[in-house]
Amino acid sequence: MIKIAIDLGASLTKIYRAGKGIQLCEPTCFAVNVENRRIRAIGEDAKNLGKNGGVASLHYPVRRGEVVDEKGAIALLRRFLDKIELKANMRENVHALFLVPCGIRGKTCTGYYRVGQSLGFGKISFLETPYALAEGLSLDWETPVFCMDIGAGLTNVALFSKEGMIAGIAIGVGGKDIDRAIGDHVATSTGVRIPLSECEALKNEVGSLYEGDGMSLTVRGRKSNEEGKVALLVMSEHIIEPILEPLDTIIRYTKMLVEKIPPDLFAPVFQKGLNLSGGVASLPGLREYLEQHLGLEVFDFGENGRVAAVLGAGKMLEDAQLLKEYQVRY
Repeated sequence: MIKIAIDLGASLTKIYRAGKGIQLCEPTCFAVNVENRRIRAIGEDAKNLGKNGGVASLHYPVRRGEVVDEKGAIALLRRFLDKIELKANMRENVHALFLVPCGIRGKTCTGYYRVGQSLGFGKISFLETPYALAEGLSLDWETPVFCMDIGAGLTNVALFSKEGMIAGIAIGVGGKDIDRAIGDHVATSTGVRIPLSECEALKNEVGSLYEGDGMSLTVRGRKSNEEGKVALLVMSEHIIEPILEPLDTIIRYTKMLVEKIPPDLFAPVFQKGLNLSGGVASLPGLREYLEQHLGLEVFDFGENGRVAAVLGAGKMLEDAQLLKEYQVRY
């Protein structure tokens, strides 16, 4: 049987194939023609088309860890599977493992399951993201480990070991919330509304929590009641405030989770620290900011942290006993 792990994220989709490694990493979006509502492009092609504006609008079928547009998700994954040469006549022989948010059951798994059924997978399983991260980051989770994965639409925070989940939460805040906060802040302070693609560029290219970082980027937007686009120079220091708003929400919920954990169970964490991963983890100054507010040493895995979950899911796919023990009972 062909075994694949699918990390269908709000921003990026990653697919791992057992024996071959990561086969695909593309935006989880499709471009729809504004006139006839037909899908024009998918993944990276869609994102490039969407930058032109006007001719197509971008749609994202996953939000906050849930499949909100099943037809869109099916069309998107069908194209991705074709790209990695898993044609329709092969999928009956595919075991697909979907990554799902921490603590999620029922409705959320059902959405992924229906997508998998429509694609013709012979077997469908589910795995909570924290377990996959532990394997993907090669952590020692014989004893409790504390992980935080900040994705585009969701943040998973969990304390767990091979004995099971001690405490975990999926927080509906992520990188896309930072993008929106940046856009709102720029509009309020300058009167210029910039598209989300420009907000994302600001976050990724000049976003920093260090005062006086000095980086800058010119973006384009529109002023109310004015025709044509205007250019706007934005400095790193101008967007610290909106970046911190979503991050402070994540910290607040993380502290609430920690307060519910018995001190004797949380004690090992003070020695081992917090393992940070996800697309937002590379934000300059974030590690220090988390250490300051959580009182723990924080370990950032850099680029490895961005693909750790799907890598770990792939490793667990190849260990039938391990997967059987930790997969979501659905």
